[in-house]
Amino acid sequence: MQSSKGDGQAAAVPVVNMRRSRMTGCRQAAWLLYHVGVDASALLFADEVDMEGLIMDQRASLLVVGQDVLRSNGEAGSVCTLLANDHSEEAYALLQSLDIKKLLLAGILLDTNNLSKMCSEKDTEAVRSLLIGTSEHKRHELFQQCNLLIFV
Repeated sequence: MQSSKGDGQAAAVPVVNMRRSRMTGCRQAAWLLYHVGVDASALLFADEVDMEGLIMDQRASLLVVGQDVLRSNGEAGSVCTLLANDHSEEAYALLQSLDIKKLLLAGILLDTNNLSKMCSEKDTEAVRSLLIGTSEHKRHELFQQCNLLIFV
């Protein structure tokens, strides 16, 4: 969501597209957010924002990012791959953050089952790019940590 400030500037405010109460069932996402230092209480969820009212009053505009919007045409097995590749030039500074890299990497690894047969070359390239400066071992370690949360 982009909200207009009184001074004519806009501020981007991410809104998680689910009810806050569902977050307890998303252990992997909750762990990842905690692991990279995001305070879940500071996030906005879809059930907490009157998007329709804000848009109707022209106080906000909506940018939807997700699998239904980012069409992959079979080129990638993960939406995170599309985000990492398609927006890397626009968000170069953002992709320098180790936490953002870790979130994207975890998304790709979970979506492709740690680059199994269902992954594409683009997924593999994105993982390789996100792992620059670290070891291949980190990839497997992160995937195992995320998968352990399913069975807890």
